[in-house]
Amino acid sequence: MTSLTDDPAVTQTTKLDCFSPFHFLLQLALVTLFFVNSVFGNVVNLGLFLITIAIGLVWIVSVAVSLRQAKWRRLASAVVAPFIIFLLITSLSHWRIDPLWARFELNKRGYEETVSSIEGPHPHRFSWKWSSLESGPLSATTFDILVFDESDEVMRKAGKTEEGGVSFVRSFGNHFYLVTTIYQ
Repeated sequence: MTSLTDDPAVTQTTKLDCFSPFHFLLQLALVTLFFVNSVFGNVVNLGLFLITIAIGLVWIVSVAVSLRQAKWRRLASAVVAPFIIFLLITSLSHWRIDPLWARFELNKRGYEETVSSIEGPHPHRFSWKWSSLESGPLSATTFDILVFDESDEVMRKAGKTEEGGVSFVRSFGNHFYLVTTIYQ
């Protein structure tokens, strides 16, 4: 009489049922795409949408196949991966590491060179238009402006309503601020 561990079919199925980093890496790639798209100004919206749909379909098919073939470890990998990604994003946002911060850090040298070339009396003030998200009549329009302000007066705008819009100010340090204005 042979045991179950001697059966090649059982051994093959057991080898295939293991925890897999595939879903974590797949969803990490998706989050990275969103991150890059946000940093570089929403360039690939349709492509990103199609990639999101494709990754979602791969995930659903993988979960269904794992369920059908009773590969519980693979199923656990697929189900746990979104929670791990969520915790990763939450942790990073707690330390204010997000696409806006990354965009600033990637271009910081250029901003500093522009500021150092400003002539005239101090305190210097300069701004760069970062992005605008103009929406329809029923939703908000958002403008992001990066401001260099040696006097730090831009911080007084935080939370105030000006010209029909509410301004939020985020400091990036060294007199650099991101001013986000939302118009209803």
